[in-house]
Amino acid sequence: MISNKVVSLGAVFAMMIMAAGLAQASSHGGNHNKADALVMEREALMEGIGGSMGALACYLKEECKLEPKIAKRLAVGISAMAKPSIEAFRTPTPTASKKTTAIAKIWTDWDQFEEGLMSMSTKAQGLAEAIKNGKMGDIKAAMGELGKNCKGCHDNFREKK
Repeated sequence: MISNKVVSLGAVFAMMIMAAGLAQASSHGGNHNKADALVMEREALMEGIGGSMGALACYLKEECKLEPKIAKRLAVGISAMAKPSIEAFRTPTPTASKKTTAIAKIWTDWDQFEEGLMSMSTKAQGLAEAIKNGKMGDIKAAMGELGKNCKGCHDNFREKK
């Protein structure tokens, strides 16, 4: 089992990576670099969301311990990252030299993509509320809904591996 301290530090580390990525992304200038900066910002946001999802999954599978207040903060953090994600993806970046798994369908089906990010925010808030209420069945159901939402965007808007 992983201790609370390790999971808490992991969550903090994920947020530090996201903040560093955002700072690095915003420090670039020029049109070409602006596209690369947007790609880096998107990656930082998605890595922060993914790190939070990973920590929550570890907790729900009982592979690690996590204080409920930390789990709730992770869920709230996922929700909070949705709005900047929408803005980070709004502008297409065909001139970016940075490799990305985002595909052009994001911008051709923008309304569907944006709805997926807004739905992620709502479902993450639902997860936070379920964690607050403390019923493991409700928490797992809310996490499942959030995971399905993430998978929907990954399946439709991300390069296949």
